Amino acid sequence: MKKVYLINPIEADVGYFKWPNDEGGLTDYVYIADLATTTVARLMEPYFEVEICEASLYPINYDTDADFIAITGKISQWNHMKLLSLEFKKRGKTVIIGGSYASLSFEKVRPFCDILIRGEIEEIADQVFSEISSGNWKAEYIGTQPDMSFSPVPRWDLYPNERALMGSIQISRGCPFQCEFCDVIEYLGRKQRHKPIENIIKELDALYKFGYREAFIADDNLTVYRKKAKGILKAVGDWNRKQPDGPMLFRTQVSIDIARDEEMLELCTYSGLFAVFIGIETPNVESLKETRKFQNLQIDLVDQIHKVFEHGLSIYGGMIVGFDNDTPQIFERQFEFVTESSIPYVTYGLLNAPDQTPLYDRLNKANRLILEKDGTVAGNAYETNIDFKNISKEEAQIGSKWLMNNMYAPDNFGDRLCKFIELLGGTHQIANLKTFRSVNKELFKIIRKVKRMGDREAIMHERVIKMLAKNPHANVHALNYLALYASIRATMNLNKTWDQNLVAEQPFEYI
Repeated sequence: MKKVYLINPIEADVGYFKWPNDEGGLTDYVYIADLATTTVARLMEPYFEVEICEASLYPINYDTDADFIAITGKISQWNHMKLLSLEFKKRGKTVIIGGSYASLSFEKVRPFCDILIRGEIEEIADQVFSEISSGNWKAEYIGTQPDMSFSPVPRWDLYPNERALMGSIQISRGCPFQCEFCDVIEYLGRKQRHKPIENIIKELDALYKFGYREAFIADDNLTVYRKKAKGILKAVGDWNRKQPDGPMLFRTQVSIDIARDEEMLELCTYSGLFAVFIGIETPNVESLKETRKFQNLQIDLVDQIHKVFEHGLSIYGGMIVGFDNDTPQIFERQFEFVTESSIPYVTYGLLNAPDQTPLYDRLNKANRLILEKDGTVAGNAYETNIDFKNISKEEAQIGSKWLMNNMYAPDNFGDRLCKFIELLGGTHQIANLKTFRSVNKELFKIIRKVKRMGDREAIMHERVIKMLAKNPHANVHALNYLALYASIRATMNLNKTWDQNLVAEQPFEYI
């Protein structure tokens, strides 16, 4: 049987999932176990012997005896994907590339591979891998949007599970919303498809068997179809209550309209969900209209956020600057909104226009795209491929740095986290230390480093610990927020963007 060396490449930025060692973060662990390589490995199983390489953990074996090199990845991994391809091609290897970036940016990827696989692979997997194994492959394959029942239980037996903080499972694909900048609907479609409940339970059983007590539900919008989502959440909650060593905790992605459905919020916490990523994007109503983020309109965003907190869910918020209706004043408005919302942890970035999106098409026609001459892509929050309409390049850089330093100043972060602890409802998210694995215990080492960052950080840390005494059900949430705080500070230090001289109540000078 021929052999495939299947690689999950390194992210472009040190970022939130790979925390740098010399700044006190994880070196031998990853934040989320990779679902793509393990799922593809299962689909390859009848045709190949497969070895998975998690490049964030292990050095690449350029001397592998594998017959084929298979590389998957998203936009943030493209820079490393490209380097891997070049190195293996020098060694005469046949390179296969697939995944979301290859599907959306296929013209950029095609020169770097012998076999290009676009789209979702489940329905065409047998054809693709039988032809490759027999030596009669095509240069390009285009997948379908398959029924989710075709997606198999991943090969977690091939993955370094002991080095991942949480497992991963996908319940649905696709999103009916039409945000202009989003590439999900171009890749997975606007019709949401769900796995059968029995398949979901089989995958959860596998994750539990391999030691995971926390998992990321890798859906772009888990709860958008209410009736279907409620049935799934109920089934997951029922499964969770039968587990012999305690329940699993889950994180996922939803939209803010979840706050309008009381039953949905209750089922989320019943299932074991404790944290959700929500794309807030901006407090600028005109920008929300412009980008067709209609689900965030005609509501009090802060009120809806607090309602989610009150039901026992923490929020990781996504915020973006650079819409056509944004001016330099947006940075201060973003800071004021984040402060009022009390979301402790926010992923911030300048607006980018991914390939195939309506935003890319519109800006390309207007000659407002900054094309990458060397084929690299934006690797961190301060990079963009857009010539903004009302914000200069210099303003974007200075404003982003000002915003990040003000959001993550110890006093400001501490204020938000303490307010969150005060608002958080629910009764079931108390950490079970007996179920902690080595990777969980490593988080405590990182959290302890927060109070050693400086005097203000030590005061902030002490304030949070005192607040937790008043609401111990917030402990899992707070520990995760503190760990993420350590990671964002480490990232800013390495990127040389941490500058507390920028922390001020007044707007920055150029406004």
